[in-house]
This record gives sequence, C-alpha cells and structure tokens, in this order.
Amino acid sequence: MMYALDTIFGITWHMDKCIDFYERILGMSAVSKSPYWTEFALENGVRFALHPPGDDALCTVNGGWICALRVSDLSEIEARLRECG
Repeated sequence: MMYALDTIFGITWHMDKCIDFYERILGMSAVSKSPYWTEFALENGVRFALHPPGDDALCTVNGGWICALRVSDLSEIEARLRECG
C-alpha cells in the first residue's frame, strides 16, 4: 500500500488574520479562497489549507492541524480497516 501526504489543513477561528499572514508575510498565493476553506498549493503538490471550526464533517475540533493521506488503493485500505475493526 502506497501512502502520500495529500493535504494539511489548520483549524482557525481567525481566517482573515491567518490568510493575511500566509499571503502577506510568507508570500504564499491562495489558489482558492472562501470563508470556509482557503487553499494554498505547495511546490511538492501537497495542498495546505485553512478551515474554521464548525459542525461540518471536516471539522469538529476547535483547533490544530489535520493531515490527509492519499492511498494507492482505497478498496484495499478499506478492507484492511474493516479487518482490524
């Protein structure tokens, strides 16, 4: 099973301040921007995003960072997870 880092996103209560920091201070360019998801593309193909806390499926925590992995065979990993309970 091959894994790769797909997306890293941070949960923040201060979307505007964080976007300003990454754009103005670090010089990153947002490839998409909304009040609920702002995404920056990194050179290695990994997506870096910001998301506010809330009740949606992505975010039920109040802060921190979440890493999403890309897998080579989703059916295989699903079967393995079911097997492990």
